[in-house]
Amino acid sequence: LYSLLVLRTVHDGSNGAEFVPQIAVLTALLLAVISVTVLIYFIHHIPESINISNIVAGVGKELLGCIDGQFPSRVGTPSRETPVQLREIPAHLTERTLIKANQSGYMQIVDADSLVEVARDEDLILVLKQQPGDFVTPGTTYLIALSATALSKEVIGEIRSAFVLGNQRTRTQDIRFHIDQLVEVAMRAISPGINDPFTAMNCMDWLQTGLEEFSKRDRPDEYRFDEAKNLRLVAEPISYEALLALVFDQLRPYTTVDANAARHMMDMLARLILETSNVSQRKLLFHHAKMLRRECCRRLEDRAVLSEILERYRYIIWMLRDAQYCDRVTRAGEWVKNRR
Repeated sequence: LYSLLVLRTVHDGSNGAEFVPQIAVLTALLLAVISVTVLIYFIHHIPESINISNIVAGVGKELLGCIDGQFPSRVGTPSRETPVQLREIPAHLTERTLIKANQSGYMQIVDADSLVEVARDEDLILVLKQQPGDFVTPGTTYLIALSATALSKEVIGEIRSAFVLGNQRTRTQDIRFHIDQLVEVAMRAISPGINDPFTAMNCMDWLQTGLEEFSKRDRPDEYRFDEAKNLRLVAEPISYEALLALVFDQLRPYTTVDANAARHMMDMLARLILETSNVSQRKLLFHHAKMLRRECCRRLEDRAVLSEILERYRYIIWMLRDAQYCDRVTRAGEWVKNRR
């Protein structure tokens, strides 16, 4: 467009003095070079942006960011050193009010700071019953409010305003949404119509990264207090057990019909066991390893691959029963086929 405008000012001298705007022409050439460069970058960028590996990596990094930035430990003022008696419900809070949704939708945001503030100002204790990502309908209980007297409509309105509903789930506070996205891509990739186990394994790698990061975090106290150490909010945080179920219970029916995906999932469970020293977490992971072994024995047709998966399962048992073997595997960075 700039070049066309400059072209109107150029005169060849047939009807007057010759005029060629040198600076404008040079500027037009420079803009043309820049435009071609941007076009080349755009053509290169589009395939990169829609590459499935890059999309999966983007969702995986968002999962890590959500775990780091939106973990429920930032709700209120948690304290593991708070005496047990401070967690008890005061005797004067005899009224019990159910705060319910008045419309349908996905819970996108819970403004916990506002809830703590309202509870402090009105001398309440609020017990959350829903989490970001849950679908609510009119009549679904958001929370239970414990108070000394009946709540006014204004206070109920303030409490309701702390919940944001929408037509779809969002990434803001919903850790499960990121996991569901990766699980969905993995399930679609293994489906017979697509049959792309490598994309599914890519998703499992990022899910493993997220679970490893989550396992390193201390589980926050569900009891939240104000500045005066008065109990104001009870918010049950999402558990490691719930995230494991979200990943493996959804993926297992799909991975156990594909040899590569089943083998990779067993390896994934083994790596997660290696990365945690928490006994309860290891028991949960071993439970999912047993479930995966059972389904593979029932559904896998390739007996050679099944033998490999059973061998990996045996290594997992050795790791759980023998700390020295576990250390050897960690140092070797691969399976050690001899227990001793």
